[in-house]
Amino acid sequence: MIGSLKGTVDSLGIDNCIIEGYRVFMPAAQLAQLTQGASVRLHIHTAVREDAIVLYGFLSREYYDLFELLLTISGVGPKMALGILSAVKPDAFYLAVQSRDIKVLTKLPGIG
Repeated sequence: MIGSLKGTVDSLGIDNCIIEGYRVFMPAAQLAQLTQGASVRLHIHTAVREDAIVLYGFLSREYYDLFELLLTISGVGPKMALGILSAVKPDAFYLAVQSRDIKVLTKLPGIG
């Protein structure tokens, strides 16, 4: 499994980037911090499915750890976890959970 990736940002997309030939899906806020041609090191979650191997990347360990935590919740897959991290920063998510802020939590993609 790929645990981290270091290299040059070859191209940027709406929800992913290509680094050294690897397509990596990322939260929107973190993807926005990248520039084409820049060197970067990402924490990687490798999702293996029957039909694909998909990489999810994070600039900080904080985002990576929350992504991994979200995957332990029944019904939350990598795409939903990535959507949540694109909508809210980890600190704000933890605060919403601790304070039981239903308004913030129900606005997250995939959560009703």
